[in-house]
Amino acid sequence: MKIRLLLALVGLAISFALPTFAQQKETTRSESTPEATPTPTLGDRFTQVLPDRRVTFRLLAPKANDVKVLIGVKSGTYESQGTTTTEMTRDANGLWTVTLGLDDFHFWVKNQAMADEDLFHDIIPFIETHYNISDEPRERAIAGLSMGGLQSIETGIVHLGYFGWIGAFSPATSFSDEFKNALKDPNKINENLRLFEIVTGDNDLMTGPATTGFEDQLRALNIQHVYTVMPGTHSMFVWRPALANFLQEIFKH
Repeated sequence: MKIRLLLALVGLAISFALPTFAQQKETTRSESTPEATPTPTLGDRFTQVLPDRRVTFRLLAPKANDVKVLIGVKSGTYESQGTTTTEMTRDANGLWTVTLGLDDFHFWVKNQAMADEDLFHDIIPFIETHYNISDEPRERAIAGLSMGGLQSIETGIVHLGYFGWIGAFSPATSFSDEFKNALKDPNKINENLRLFEIVTGDNDLMTGPATTGFEDQLRALNIQHVYTVMPGTHSMFVWRPALANFLQEIFKH
């Protein structure tokens, strides 16, 4: 019996922006002379997506003497994680912060071709070797969240005829020129896809506005798709039910 192939490209932009710090040597302090510094509130310690789509990273590390945000992805198993670091600033309470814009995360665009190479040359052949996978496009799906949503759309549209289903949950929209050229043939896209579904949260300040603009573009081009806005932010509270609904649609057919 053949089974459907579901390929999930899961990527979250800020998960590849990792705070790293050098721990300073701990100093001893008498219990009778506690440090008299105010404690930051819990809300001050959260990494936060701002209304203008910049991200403020925060890390409470009063004993650290150097903290950086490391940005980047691995292109190979033995390559070190990250390609760019940005210094964080420490306040009097040991709370480290830095605010970065989307331009600081441009590395995904440069790695789209590399992701396709891994997918078609490594991941899919491995799955086909170890499982009884259908080679029918109507029984193949690709789905992902955030940057994985972008890659799912990019791969699914650029490689039409390979996947019949595309699921993109809170996707980023920094597409390649090759993808933009593929959009010029809406009829070909509509003929090859059984379902092109995009889901976003109604309070997603990270990718929501850009996703809405992209959906407007799809409607203007008459590219058939399903667009759903769910209560929530850029989080698993949106992605989990979105994936569950997407899977149910696939296995109905």
